[in-house]
Amino acid sequence: MGILAELKVEGGKSALLVVDMVRGYFDPQFSYAPLEKEDAARVTRGVQSLLQSFRARNLPVIYTQNYGRRTAWGPVDKKNPFLRWQEENRKKVAGAGFTRKTSLNTEGSPYAEVHDAVGPREGEIVVHKPRYDSFYSTHLEVILKGLGTENLFLCGVNTNNCVLATAYGAFCRDYRVFLVEDACATWNGPELHRAAVSQVAASLGWVTACAEVEAHLAPEAPAKG
Repeated sequence: MGILAELKVEGGKSALLVVDMVRGYFDPQFSYAPLEKEDAARVTRGVQSLLQSFRARNLPVIYTQNYGRRTAWGPVDKKNPFLRWQEENRKKVAGAGFTRKTSLNTEGSPYAEVHDAVGPREGEIVVHKPRYDSFYSTHLEVILKGLGTENLFLCGVNTNNCVLATAYGAFCRDYRVFLVEDACATWNGPELHRAAVSQVAASLGWVTACAEVEAHLAPEAPAKG
C-alpha cells in the first residue's frame, strides 16, 4: 500500500503547488541558470504528469514565480545580502558551473516566465514570491484556506531552496506536505537534491512519486447503468 492510500488522502482536499518552473532554468537560449539536461527533462515530464492527474480530477493547481520587481528606485525585493554578495563577487553556484545573475530575473523578463511545457491554464493561480518560501509575503495561505486544502503536493525547482523552504512553510501551517521527488530538481546537483528529499522525509512530511499520485488520483470510472 502506498503512503497516499495509507493516509487516505482525499483528492477534494488536495492542491498541487508548482514551484518556480520558469524559463531561466529550462530554456537553454538564455544560459542564465540551466538545470542539467537530464534533470530538466525529468522534472518537466514529472510536472506534466502531475498536472494531468490534478486537472483530470478538477483539483487546484497553483504556480509560483520568484522574481524582483523594478520600481523608479530600482529593484526593491532582490537585495538579500547573501545573494547580492554571490552575484557581485561572481561566486559560482554550488554544484553548478555558472554564477548567480539575480539582477536578470525581474518582473516581465523572459527568465521569470513559466516554462511553456508546463504553463498554467486559464483560471489557474500564479503567485509571485519575493523569497524562497512560497508563503512568505504572499497570499498563498489565504488561497489554500479558501480552497479547503489540507494536502499540499510540492513539485518544481530548486529542491533544496524554494521547494524545501516551502515545505517548511507548509509544515509550520499544519498542512500535510507531500514532496513528489521525481518532479523536483535543483541546479545544485544530485547530492543536495537527495539531502532536501531526506530532510522532508525526516521532519516535514511524506515523499511520493508521480506514478503513485497518478494512481491515487485517477478519475473514478463512471457507474454502469
